[in-house]
This record gives sequence, C-alpha cells and structure tokens, in this order.
Amino acid sequence: MEAMPTTVVLLHGFAGTGRAWDPVVARLDRERYTPVVPDLGGHGAARAARPVTFDTCVADVLAAAPERFVLCGYSMGGRIAQHVALVAPERVERLVLVATTAGIADEAERAARRADDERLAAFADEATIEEFADRWTAQPLFAGTPPDAARLWREDLLRNDPRGLAAVLRGLG
Repeated sequence: MEAMPTTVVLLHGFAGTGRAWDPVVARLDRERYTPVVPDLGGHGAARAARPVTFDTCVADVLAAAPERFVLCGYSMGGRIAQHVALVAPERVERLVLVATTAGIADEAERAARRADDERLAAFADEATIEEFADRWTAQPLFAGTPPDAARLWREDLLRNDPRGLAAVLRGLG
C-alpha cells in the first residue's frame, strides 16, 4: 500500500500571502507532500475578513487543513501556528517555526509595540498599497534582502489591501 502524501500547511508572515511560499512549494516532492497555502485573514484573497484575531485565524487554518497535518509558519504565521498547535495539538503532526516568537514577554515592550502597530495601522488606513509596501520594506531589518527576493516579496505585498493590513495590525499586534 502506498503512503498518502503528508499535508503541509504553510502560513505566511505579515503583509504576505500564501504566494510567498511559491519557491518552497515548487521544490516539494508531490508524491510525499501536499501543500496548503492559505491567505491569512486580512491578507490577499482574505483581505476583507473581519475581525482578524488569533481565534479567527486559528479557525480558518483548521478549516483549511485535513485531520492531521504538518504546520509551518513564518514570522506572524509562526505565531498563528503556535496558537493552532495549542488549540488542536492532536491535529498537528509536526510544527515548524521560522523567524518567529511566542510574543513579547515584557509588558512595557508589548505596550510600545502596540503603539507602533497602531501608528502603522493609522498610516495604512490612508495609504495606497504601494505607499505601504515602500514604508514596510524600507525598515532596517530588511536592508540585506537579496534583490531577487525583494522583487518577489514586493509582488506579494502588492496582493494586499492596506485596510486589511491595518485590521491585522490591530487584531494580532
């Protein structure tokens, strides 16, 4: 009897979409793996989803996934993946976290981050997606992004609506 392919659910980071995983998906052996790459609430095809909370994102991931699956999350997607694993540990076969944390432990740092997220959300409420993409990618954190990766990343960013991203910042920040 042949083994069924393992489903791998791949969760993108903030201001990305499921398409951010295209280079990874292209390399997966389809006899071994079936990728599921949803757009998380407030992003891409799910840009109009409201509210955007950890609970709604967890429900969306669990609805898109089969009974058992491998879960991989990048950055914000990694924080959501942790919530999924805590809510439904019996469904998550393996958990892969990339460039993520469980959140900010220090209350003062958390408050400062929430204030920063609200300022960015207020900007997003009034910005075009191009203006938002320019501001987001100009952060020093991303200065070393290779040109080819930066091009693909910008294409992905432009699949979003800034109002959806503002809702994400307010709901998941």
